[in-house]
Amino acid sequence: VMSDVEANLPTATDVCDASKVNVEYSGPYNEAGQRHGHGTLRWENGDKYDGMFWKGMMDGEGTLYFADGTEYVGNWKLDRMD
Repeated sequence: VMSDVEANLPTATDVCDASKVNVEYSGPYNEAGQRHGHGTLRWENGDKYDGMFWKGMMDGEGTLYFADGTEYVGNWKLDRMD
């Protein structure tokens, strides 16, 4: 449960458990409390995603920056590189 969602904030920063790994998310949520719109995810290992979310998933244009300096720029569909 994300406290920012409970407070009905249109944008927020929270730390949540995604696939058993702590990530930090900054960006808007939809009415269902899912990440939605342009946002940023940062993983503990240094990886970062900056791009679009749809119903809680990476979906649309976005860039995944890997901690080793490589990156993927392009489309995402339902949390997968498209």
